[in-house]
Amino acid sequence: MADLRTWGDYEVDLDQVLGKGGMGAVYRGRQVSVDRPVAVKILLDEIAGSHDFLDRFKREAKLVARLIDGHVVQVFGAGEAEGRHFYVMEFVEGQDLSSALHAGRRFSPGEVLKIAVQAGQALQAAWRLKIVHRDIKPSNLILTQDEVIKVTDFGLAKRTDLNLTRSGIVSGTPNYISPEQATGGDVDIRSDLYSLGCTLYELAVGRPPFQGDSATTLLYQHVHQAPKPPREVNPAVPPALEGLILRC
Repeated sequence: MADLRTWGDYEVDLDQVLGKGGMGAVYRGRQVSVDRPVAVKILLDEIAGSHDFLDRFKREAKLVARLIDGHVVQVFGAGEAEGRHFYVMEFVEGQDLSSALHAGRRFSPGEVLKIAVQAGQALQAAWRLKIVHRDIKPSNLILTQDEVIKVTDFGLAKRTDLNLTRSGIVSGTPNYISPEQATGGDVDIRSDLYSLGCTLYELAVGRPPFQGDSATTLLYQHVHQAPKPPREVNPAVPPALEGLILRC
C-alpha cells in the first residue's frame, strides 16, 4: 500500500522518489484542486533542526517562486505538515543532463547550442531579480521530452542585493565551480555563465574541462589554469561553438 499523505491541497506519495540532493528529497505528488501532477521537495529530517539549512530551504522556495520563466522549474507553494517542511514544484517529464550523459547520450553541436540558449535565458531571468544560482551543472538542467531545458535546484542561490550568505564561504560543485566561488569571493551572473560553460564543455566533449582526484585539485585548476580547447578533445566541435564555450 502506497505511503500517500495529504498536506493541504497536495497529495504526496512518499514511495515515489524522483530525486535526492544535499538538503532534501523530491517526491511525486498531485495538486488536488486542479488535479495536476506536481513534484514535492521535502527537507531532510536529519537537517530540519538546523536553522541554517531551514532558512536556506525556505529561501530557495521564495526565490524560485518569484522566477517566472519557461526554462525554470516553477514553484507553486510551500508549507509544513506532520513536522516536515516542503515546497511544491512543477512536475517535469524528462531527464537531467548528467543522467543522460551517464546513459551514453552524446549531444550534437546543434543540441549543445540549443541547451546553451535555453539555459542562458533562465539565468538571464534570474539575474533580472539579482538571483545567482551558484550550482549550474548537468544534473541541475532537466531536458524534457519536448527537448526543452528546465533549470532546477536553487538550493545554493542567493540574492546579490541582500547579504544572505557569509563571505569567504565556498559554495558549488568542484567540477563546475567558478574561480570567484572557489576563492570565496563575490558572485554575479558571470559565475553562473562560467558554470554553464563547464557544463557545455562536458556536453560537447564528454568530460568536464578539468579533472582531478580531489576537490582541492579541481578548485586550483579553475582558479589558475585554462581548460584545454574543446576541439583538441573532440575535433568535431565547430570553431564557433568552441568560442562560445571558452567565452563562458
